[in-house]
Amino acid sequence: WPEAVTTRLQPGGSLPIHIACTWHASAGVISTLCRVEPATCRIPDELGNVPLHCAAFSGALAPVVDTLLCVFSKSVLARNQQGSLPYDIVKRLTHENRKNVLAILKMKKEEVLAAHHTAAMVSNSWNGAAGQGMELIGGCMPNTSIPNGMPLGNSIGENQAVVNFGKGMMRQAEMSNEEMIWI
Repeated sequence: WPEAVTTRLQPGGSLPIHIACTWHASAGVISTLCRVEPATCRIPDELGNVPLHCAAFSGALAPVVDTLLCVFSKSVLARNQQGSLPYDIVKRLTHENRKNVLAILKMKKEEVLAAHHTAAMVSNSWNGAAGQGMELIGGCMPNTSIPNGMPLGNSIGENQAVVNFGKGMMRQAEMSNEEMIWI
């Protein structure tokens, strides 16, 4: 059944983890899906939502958000096709656990950015920092494919990135050096 966790559903291109996060699965279910194939936490659906976005939309409980962030902490910096971070989504909605989840997302974002800045200071160059950042997220380098052959992203300019969301949908975005972390 490991292949099942990387099978996209149509329409929408969701993986089972996207659906589980959307429909209020427990932290145990999310943990099991992540354990079988951790890379699924990095994969966006056709709208650019990684599983953390889906959890944010559905008002997932803090343990679900924690589980997703433990597997892929940089998802806290992922923007969907509307340009929204998971934090932005939670902030707009009125779920009961909103304050707890906002605090978790804010703390994790600060941790991820602090780790990035530390790596940049150690390497003393942007290229070195980018390479160290890749090591922090499990060695996934630019132009590397993840399950179903979908590339994570490609660098095109000093402050630009192109993100491939599958099926030919691509988005070019201007980014500051602070935001330009491969996710």
